[in-house]
Amino acid sequence: MSELDPNRYAGLAEAALLRENIETHEATRVALDDRVARAKTALHNTAQALRAAQEAHSSAQQLLDHSTQLKASFEQRLTVSRGLLHPLRRLPDEILAMIFVSVTSVDCPELGAPAPSFAISATCRRWRTVALHTQLMWTCVSYTLEDVRIRDTAAQQRVAACLRMHLSRSKKFPLDVTIDYYVNSSTRCGELWSTISALFEQAQTFVFYTAVDTNSLLSHHLSRPSPHLRELLIDDNGIGFRTADAIRLVLDAPHLTTFQYIGSSIQWHETASCPALASVAFGTDKLALQSLIDLFRSCPKVVTLSAHVLDELTAVEPFNLLADHLETLKLEDLVGPMDMNVARSFSFPALREAEIHITDCSLFDVDAVIVFLRSALSTVTVLHLALPARAGFNFAPGLTTCSQLQRLVLDFSSPLDDPYDIITALSTPGPDGSFLCPHLEILHLSMESATLFSEALVDLATARRRGVSPMPGVPLKIMKIQTYDPSGEHGVALQNRVNVILAS
Repeated sequence: MSELDPNRYAGLAEAALLRENIETHEATRVALDDRVARAKTALHNTAQALRAAQEAHSSAQQLLDHSTQLKASFEQRLTVSRGLLHPLRRLPDEILAMIFVSVTSVDCPELGAPAPSFAISATCRRWRTVALHTQLMWTCVSYTLEDVRIRDTAAQQRVAACLRMHLSRSKKFPLDVTIDYYVNSSTRCGELWSTISALFEQAQTFVFYTAVDTNSLLSHHLSRPSPHLRELLIDDNGIGFRTADAIRLVLDAPHLTTFQYIGSSIQWHETASCPALASVAFGTDKLALQSLIDLFRSCPKVVTLSAHVLDELTAVEPFNLLADHLETLKLEDLVGPMDMNVARSFSFPALREAEIHITDCSLFDVDAVIVFLRSALSTVTVLHLALPARAGFNFAPGLTTCSQLQRLVLDFSSPLDDPYDIITALSTPGPDGSFLCPHLEILHLSMESATLFSEALVDLATARRRGVSPMPGVPLKIMKIQTYDPSGEHGVALQNRVNVILAS
């Protein structure tokens, strides 16, 4: 419909047309009025229905809320009623305490999760009373300390307070402490470390794992007296972590029996006081001979010693490294050079089992190695040697003092090794008719290939088999030959041949 201009008077023709339009529009308006009236009626009816539905919904919601509340009330009453009849409530406090101690002896996953002792004490009034009067359930202290959790002072105070609760609630009972420490060394943790130090003082077992440099902190805080300590493990062997500073231990632990350190390097101070220490393991990248000397001087009752690396094997003058009670010795890698003052120094009168490894023989004088074997291993009955067998490095004379040796393991893992000299030495009697290691009963040889030494091994089995007359000492009972030959056929045939000889 085009728009009409109201500022004029219509002409005759237009007036006739307009009158027709007016009549039409008047009829249409009547129809629209009826339509609007009906729409208003529908809207009114819908609004009334909506108000009725909302009232019904509100009434239903109130009914639901009331029913839910009533159900919860009855469920609570039912739970309480059933709980009052539960057999657990008939348990005496002493039995509950035993259960609590058993539950809390397991490790806690991390500091973010509540320790079992705290969860138990927060269960109900009776359990809390029993828990607070059961000192043993607070003696297991096992936490993971992460940098993200204790960056601010308030967080450190909460952590320290949690740890101190174990101290106060255990009532001086010895603690079993395990700390996984992953706090960045740049974070200031004075209050936390003073609490760890207090835990160490009261601990009977203390285990500390870390992947950050805490050596200076451990050196300081582990020097405090620990009268209850029996087991100590420190592991700072984090992936990619090495520190230039060695941990320096001046332990004062009269009852300590087991010590293990895994990490970069350690200095055992001669003033340490651990008179009961019996088992020591150094899983370090570096261990100076002086630390070993100080260990035996301060801890004379060491029975078992294991060291991953032992180096700095030189001394300006002779000395005596005496360990009266040492029975088991394992040195996984001797690092040369070694001079004669050190080679002659070892005196282990009670030693029965030893394992010695040398990775690089180029740094050693063979005469020093021979003297070392004679001085250190003369009393062993079980010996594992992983020494290179190269031209000019025949260590067989070092076994001449091993008169009590019963089991010998010789490990020649390099394809450059030539064990012919040691095999010949074991199969050839001396001027008096006696063999090297006359009491040897079991011999285990591991080598790259036995093809070149088959006849020498057969001669060894033949010379020392049972029934040979005269036979000084005891006959060889077992000779195990292990080779790294991919086919293995020759090794199997040789082993069968040796077995037949020894059984004849």
